[in-house]
Parts: sequence; C-alpha cells; structure tokens
Amino acid sequence: MIKGSKHSKETKIKIQQSLIGKKASNETKLKLRKSHLGHKHSDETKKKISEALKGNKNPNYGKTINDDVRRKISEKQTGRVVSQQTKKKISEALKRKNAPGWKGGYSSKNIPTYDFFNEKLTIEEKPKRDIKDKNILTVLCAHCKKRFTPTLSSVYERVRALNGKQSGEMRLYCSDQCKNNCNLYRSQTKSYIGLNKETFYNSSDHKQFREHVLKRDNYKYQYCGEKAEHVHHERPQKLEPFYSLDPDLAWSVCKKCHYKYGHKDECSTGKLANKICKGDQ
Repeated sequence: MIKGSKHSKETKIKIQQSLIGKKASNETKLKLRKSHLGHKHSDETKKKISEALKGNKNPNYGKTINDDVRRKISEKQTGRVVSQQTKKKISEALKRKNAPGWKGGYSSKNIPTYDFFNEKLTIEEKPKRDIKDKNILTVLCAHCKKRFTPTLSSVYERVRALNGKQSGEMRLYCSDQCKNNCNLYRSQTKSYIGLNKETFYNSSDHKQFREHVLKRDNYKYQYCGEKAEHVHHERPQKLEPFYSLDPDLAWSVCKKCHYKYGHKDECSTGKLANKICKGDQ
C-alpha cells in the first residue's frame, strides 16, 4: 500500500468482516507488543483519537453491559493481584498535572482544599479560604481560636467524627501545645452539629429546613439588614433535638451576627459542643 493513502469505506468494511472471529497467535501478539514498545502518540494524534471517539462516534455509545458480560468480567478479574510496581506507576501517574483528577497537587502535600471540605465542617471550625491561595482551607483552632491550615488527614478524621463514623470529636488544633492544653481534647461527646445515632435528622432534612427559613426571611437578617447566610437554631439539636428543625424556633442571620449574638459567652459553640451551656443545666 502506498504511504499516505487511505482505504475507502467499502474496503474498511471488508477488512473488518474478514477479521471477525480470528485471533492472533501468541507469536503474533509478542511481535505486535515488541513493535509498540517505547512508541508514544503525539499530542496531535491523541487529540484526533479523542475527537474520533467522542459521543455517538464511540462504538460503545448507548450500549449497556448485560449481566452475563458483567459476570464474565468479574470472574476474569477475580484473584488478579496488581504488583507493587504497577501500583506505584498508577500512583505517580495520578499525581501529574495532566491527570484527570489533578487539582494542584494539594493532596500529595497533605493540604486540604476549601471547595471539598467547606460544607463538611461546622461553624465551630469556621472554614475560610487562605488569603494567599484561595484553594487552601483554613480553620479556627479549637483551643486558641487562631486561624491556620490543618493537615488533610486531620480534616478527614474530623469529618468522620462529625458523621459518627468514629468515637471522639477529633477537633482541629494549630499545635500540640493547644491540643494538650484543651479540656475538650480526647472528649467522647458528639459534636452538636454532627450526624450520629442520636441525630433526629439527616443532611438532606437540614438543607430543606435551612432553605425554608432563609426564604421565609427573604434572605435578610432583621437585626442588621445584612444578607443572611446562616440559620440560627434557638433550640439546637445538641440540647433539644425534637425542636431543632422547628422553623418557628429558628431565624436567618448574617455570619457576623451569628457568632456575635447567637453563640457567645456560656453558649459559645465550644461549650455547647461539650454540653456545659447554661441551657443544658
């Protein structure tokens, strides 16, 4: 065949039909493998392949795998062990900038990202973006209230504790000194906002409740007239779970006023979490 020439559509169909049911011998497979070793597609070629397989151009577009095929795939994969070398290659590949899940390499540096953890933490941590890097999460130290960037692993543990998946509360501390000086460290109480076995509602219920209260108040806090972003529970779930989702006992507040008027002195978030708020006596 002349270099650069292309088969007609009719010829391609004939070639495809002639190859149906045929299998390459082990010798042929080995030759093909050796001929492709070290070969890499150019960026232009990769782009062309990608475009050629998009949407309904993909041969598997709209197709579903039936139970019989799923079973065969499962049986083929059962007992298969991935070598440590292969695992290392996959791990390294996922850390590169061109990897599908690349978000800046924060996880490899044990740094939590704001977008991922913002809604998973509570007002006790008061999550905010880092001033220098908006992608990085910062929180308040549970003891000294200093703002800092925790480790990714410590934030994961805190979220697990809030969801009732492990004992303790795993609060976030800026240093070992603060951790050791905090009376709440190693406490076995559950966070007042965490989801656990004693919780009367789930995250979906709370989301609907919050939206209802904000909409009712026209997204404004009556005290200062500022835009309301938080909903304050007059009878929080930690103290009176039966009334925690009663809209008549909740009001929309702005962030500043929530901490200034809603959680202060004896009923601060920290004391409320430790069940020593005056409302619990």
